[in-house]
Amino acid sequence: MSADLNILHIACITNNSFNGVCVVAPLHANAQGSFAQTAFLNISGEKIDSAQNQIFVNAPVSLDEVKRAWRKPDIVVFHEAYRFPYLAIAKQLKSEGIPYFVIPHGELSEQALKKKALKKMVANAIFFNKFIRESAALQLLSDKEMQSTAFKAKKFVATNGIFMPKNVKASFSGEGIRFVYVGRLDAYHKGLDLMMDAIALNADYLRGKRTSFEIYGPDYKGRFANVERLVSERSLGDIVSVSPAVCGKEKEEILLSSDVFLQTSRFEGMPMGILEALSYGLPCALTRGTTMGGFIEEYGAGWIADNTVDSISRMLLEVTEADEDDMWAKSAKARSLAMQEFSWQTVAACAVARYEDLLQSSVKRDDS
Repeated sequence: MSADLNILHIACITNNSFNGVCVVAPLHANAQGSFAQTAFLNISGEKIDSAQNQIFVNAPVSLDEVKRAWRKPDIVVFHEAYRFPYLAIAKQLKSEGIPYFVIPHGELSEQALKKKALKKMVANAIFFNKFIRESAALQLLSDKEMQSTAFKAKKFVATNGIFMPKNVKASFSGEGIRFVYVGRLDAYHKGLDLMMDAIALNADYLRGKRTSFEIYGPDYKGRFANVERLVSERSLGDIVSVSPAVCGKEKEEILLSSDVFLQTSRFEGMPMGILEALSYGLPCALTRGTTMGGFIEEYGAGWIADNTVDSISRMLLEVTEADEDDMWAKSAKARSLAMQEFSWQTVAACAVARYEDLLQSSVKRDDS
């Protein structure tokens, strides 16, 4: 692995700690800095607090300005796909023979493309199919995303990572399971409607078991009120609470005081909320749409359901029947999963190695 490789990460983000891409894009660049020379360019122009080597150039982005602000990149990594300014940058890269990779963060999965399907179909046909096809490869964040991404381009898997916290799960509730979800309140994407329907199927039983569900997330375009409506329409207000977004120490305390992290997404790239929960030793109850099912099953770090109300409902019942020994076993395995598969050091080394392999294979083809 060459420390002389120059990797430029490009994103269009803000300092939004509740958006997964905003959180994770600069962390990819930071972590890969242990194995290569890296820089981070945010085309929105906003200074990103977590970025360790952010460069600034005027819009529209010129490769010559990038060279003056930093150096000529050997490769470029775009975060997300549907950004029109990327098209002009990619054209400049192609003219100088600089390969680029695209991390779509779940945007190109079959389920994601169903949202605003006609708009995306037209945009792909006119603009983005060429951008994606001419990439060196798509970097997908999970095997599930790989399987559900049908675009004609090379693909490989290199995930998001997590920093392992010092504090870990130290106790479970003495009576009744306390479920928690911390994340965006997009009801369709995150499957919150499925979650509420699944809870409603066995609401009386869950009440009898003193089970509770806590949901935390930011308001955006009325999503908070919509989730409150999902709860009230099913008369679940006594066991389901919806609260504003939390971060930092407050979020850590909430995770550590909960028993199980519950996420019922229809689709994901690599969900940071789940990785964070695992890192604290919190067992997870997830749908396969989260892309984490294989890992959870392999490590025994929680419970998995299909993306149906009946399956989620059965999973919730199974969780409520777990004894304390089972919970502690799953807690230890959750922490082990996060450490062995998703530490940033491991993830970054894997990604840089794949970049180099693909570059070398490209050079061999050009020479033959």
